[in-house]
Amino acid sequence: MTNPYASFSSSEKLESEGIFIEEPTFRVRVRRAGGRNMAYKKATEAAFRPYRRAIDNGSMDEEVARRLTVKVFAETVVSGWQVLDDKTGEFVDGIHDPETGKVVTYSSEVVIAVFTKLPDLFDYVLRCATNSSLFLEDLVEADKGN
Repeated sequence: MTNPYASFSSSEKLESEGIFIEEPTFRVRVRRAGGRNMAYKKATEAAFRPYRRAIDNGSMDEEVARRLTVKVFAETVVSGWQVLDDKTGEFVDGIHDPETGKVVTYSSEVVIAVFTKLPDLFDYVLRCATNSSLFLEDLVEADKGN
């Protein structure tokens, strides 16, 4: 019989250190957006506090809300970015600059620029980071077996 702990016991380690969202030519390390990520919760609350009235009456501008969400997410959820090195076939730290296409040092500012330029990528990474099943304790145990 399955108990709720097996289905809902998230790994503190995975939530705080993050997991990689893997793509063929890059990967993004994300902490959980929610759960134990108090920095995310506090930053979201602080960012949206000035807009509380607009949120409550349903008049929050969608572009402003998205911009705030991307900023908070880039600063408190995304914790690393790697790209595939064409020469070695290994992932190396860095992120493609959205203006030049060159690999630059990872920073939240570049992540914001990438997510702004590629909103579908942001939506995908956001869905992954809010998917609590990706941060379950079982995944840590499975990794130990490999």
